[in-house]
Amino acid sequence: AAGVTVVLADQFDTLETLTETVRTHTRARVVLGPASREQITAVLGDGPSTTPPPEVPAGRGYARLGAGPVLRLQVPATPDPYDDATSEAHRQAVLDALPERPDAAPRQESQPKPPGAPDGPVEVPVAVEAAPTGQLAKAQAAIAEG
Repeated sequence: AAGVTVVLADQFDTLETLTETVRTHTRARVVLGPASREQITAVLGDGPSTTPPPEVPAGRGYARLGAGPVLRLQVPATPDPYDDATSEAHRQAVLDALPERPDAAPRQESQPKPPGAPDGPVEVPVAVEAAPTGQLAKAQAAIAEG
């Protein structure tokens, strides 16, 4: 009754680490993406009533709430529009769904670099004096007193 929700996500190659205790004490479990009947059963504790197709659309999967039946699930799939692996059609669909950007500050034209200016960041040495504090200072004082 603490109102805490824990979300655990993993890949099928670590399926053996999904213990019976985890399966028993999770109220909802979901498998998204292409998965064999065996993989779905291993995660959800029961198989789907339909045969999983070899290719599934993005966001398609199976879910099980508690000890209930395994249900087919479709969730919105939102690919990263800036990921090189995202198709142009998906990229444009996501970008079209985003709100318009507020007017950003106008870009300043880059100024030519003065002759002799460094190419990158400049390192400036700074003198620093460190003094022990807290328990370390007390211990050092006690040692000095002998």
